[in-house]
Amino acid sequence: FLLTSKTIMGRGFPLYGINTGHLGFLASGEAQSAVRDMRKILERDYSTFPRIPLKGEIVRDGRCVQCVWALNEVMVVKSFVSRPIALSVHMGNGKLYSIQADGIIAATPTGSTAYALSAGGPIVHPGVRCAVVIPVCPHSLYPRPLVIPDTEALRIKLESPACGALLSGDGQDNMDLAPGDEVVVTSDTEKKIDVVSLGDETYADVLRGKLNWS
Repeated sequence: FLLTSKTIMGRGFPLYGINTGHLGFLASGEAQSAVRDMRKILERDYSTFPRIPLKGEIVRDGRCVQCVWALNEVMVVKSFVSRPIALSVHMGNGKLYSIQADGIIAATPTGSTAYALSAGGPIVHPGVRCAVVIPVCPHSLYPRPLVIPDTEALRIKLESPACGALLSGDGQDNMDLAPGDEVVVTSDTEKKIDVVSLGDETYADVLRGKLNWS
């Protein structure tokens, strides 16, 4: 689903997923109803909900050298198991904090139920226009998950004196970072993805079913 989303970002094609795994928050369809669902889609009996991806730009010596897009999350993470990385995190023109950690996750509301949730982030309704910033295993108790408006740019600067970090988009596009690199994360409305929804199931129904809430 995530790989296909990168192919069709901003092209206006609706995206429908069939869940053949476990949670499958993005894949609303089930294998046993796939044929029936495809008939409804071919008859245009469906609705779509826009999902806004994040764009992560590597800025080096004042210019953008590489980009990733992600439906779930953009991450700056360490590339060595035993060594944390030193980062400074800024929102717009203001500094939030400096931190030593395994990394930083910037997640969309869509991605709030993926890696971000495992890292201690909140579940965010996909209709909320925001991004979630989550430190991964910080060496401090103070930096906490933070919800920011999708109009704000998040800037993550690699302060470590040696290499050992990378930028990742949805865990697929991995790019090495150099000391002093800055990753600028923004919401990219031009790359929106229309996810297909069938039936009258609400987001509350989805959460209750996927997470086994009573």
